[in-house]
Amino acid sequence: MQCKTGSEIEGLTPSQASGDPSSDSVGEEIECEFIKSFPLRKRMMILRFCKCCEGAQQYAVGLSLQGDASLVEEEKSLLEDVQVEHLRPVVDLEGEEPPPVTLAPVVESLTGVEGSHSEIIPFFYSLLNSLELHFYNSFQKQYSLFKAYKFMLQAPSTIHHLSLSLSLSLSLSSLMAKKLIMRFVTFFLLVLSTIKSASMPSYNITDFGAKPDGLTDSAKPFLAAWSKACSSTKPASIFIPSGGTFFLSRAEFSGPCKSVGMRIFAYGATVVASSDYGSAAATWITFRQVEGLSIYGGKFDGRGKPLWACKMAGGNCPTGAPSITIMDSKQILLSGVTSLNSQLFHFNIYRSTAVTLRSITISAAGDSPNTDGIHIQLSSAVAVSGAVIRTGDDCISLKDGDADVDIEHVECGPGHGISVGSLGREPLQGGGVRNVTVRSITFTGTQNGVRIKTWAKENNGGVVKEVRFEDVVMNGVSNPIIVDQNYCPQKKGCPKQSSGIKISGVSFKNIMGTSATKIAVKLDCSESNPCSGIGLDNIDLTYGQKKMAAQSFCRNANGRSSGLVIPPSCF
Repeated sequence: MQCKTGSEIEGLTPSQASGDPSSDSVGEEIECEFIKSFPLRKRMMILRFCKCCEGAQQYAVGLSLQGDASLVEEEKSLLEDVQVEHLRPVVDLEGEEPPPVTLAPVVESLTGVEGSHSEIIPFFYSLLNSLELHFYNSFQKQYSLFKAYKFMLQAPSTIHHLSLSLSLSLSLSSLMAKKLIMRFVTFFLLVLSTIKSASMPSYNITDFGAKPDGLTDSAKPFLAAWSKACSSTKPASIFIPSGGTFFLSRAEFSGPCKSVGMRIFAYGATVVASSDYGSAAATWITFRQVEGLSIYGGKFDGRGKPLWACKMAGGNCPTGAPSITIMDSKQILLSGVTSLNSQLFHFNIYRSTAVTLRSITISAAGDSPNTDGIHIQLSSAVAVSGAVIRTGDDCISLKDGDADVDIEHVECGPGHGISVGSLGREPLQGGGVRNVTVRSITFTGTQNGVRIKTWAKENNGGVVKEVRFEDVVMNGVSNPIIVDQNYCPQKKGCPKQSSGIKISGVSFKNIMGTSATKIAVKLDCSESNPCSGIGLDNIDLTYGQKKMAAQSFCRNANGRSSGLVIPPSCF
């Protein structure tokens, strides 16, 4: 790659200096003066590729990232998701240049093929061509970096250059850029994993008779492909072809399988349920006793609208079926999956461990009954990271027996919010809910924001403890913060009106926005088991669009407040 010197850059127009793709001066060049305007970390990364930029190179002499541990840790955390131990940040440009970073060991471990992997590079160069316009429109000032990124693939086509360009990409200061590149990295590793599957067993459901017409029942082909994959002694893949719509009446994919690490690829495919709710079973798609399964992509349409209409009309209707159920399983990943119009819950996580839902989209009408987005019960080590949920019930509901649940980066609305509970209608099997973190959430027009709900019934006891709600934005939410231990619909079946569940160690931190009701903070706890250890830190909630003063309500609640708390705490 060649770079312009300070003298050569004189006379360039602002568009040329900023890397305008319409400029004849751009091509595969990065202007030296433009580089010098970048933050230190980004500039140092570029200099690894562009040693001829005399002015910028001299400008960086003596500078080092070695003393900036925070930047090093940031880069490590960015790479943590893809688990690439062979990549490391450039920590020093003084003296000899560090040995080149390489992804070759990663590629070899994924594909089982040694060498330069030059056949992979043209594919990614083509992908970058399609991303180029979006990249330029999103952040024009980063466009020259993108050209360098692309050039590393166009030049010597080795995975070594791809890894160098990865290091360059991770130096972008723009959060949007980092997200885009990390998605690309994830996709890159996924494709490498797919390449490996070429030498591993793979099964296409159409080879077993599945028809992409949306009418022919593909249950038998789906189960036949699963049977083959599950009985394989090597990790196998199942492919649902892109562009097809497959009708699936009902299927239970059961294990245990002979190997761990099965994958289902459904990018661009649509799977639809029967619209005849009268013949619906208790479940639609179930994975039972499965370990190490990953599901990538796919749109799953539960066709629940006729059943919703029946329920809202007060008819004699079945309960309906959850769309996707994970039961008695562990180490499950659902990534990029979309669920539409479920009859009941969209995703049902039951008696399972180490389940991750990432980049999930959930959509149903705002008045659709009992269509919880993600329903978790008797499960542990569940992570939800990145979800857009629009539904008619709880966006996420946590039930009895849940522990070690981490929920982050969720957009919720319409819906009923994120709820712990309800609990205590029946005696608890799992002892309650423990160690939950909910952070970086946006609620828009929901019935509730963050909620804990227990029935006003004495039972065999149980707890809700160590629950954290942090970094939350409320946009016109009816009950932004609510703890309700006196839940008793129609005042029936709750003779003592006092919950036997003990709530303690619950914190609400960095929560701001607007409430659609006057009472923005409601802590209504049990008379026989008062709440304890409640924390309110940095709360700023106003009432209505005119941002009038909101109120707090407390009963049988004890705790502390710190920082700015609006409305004022009632402890």
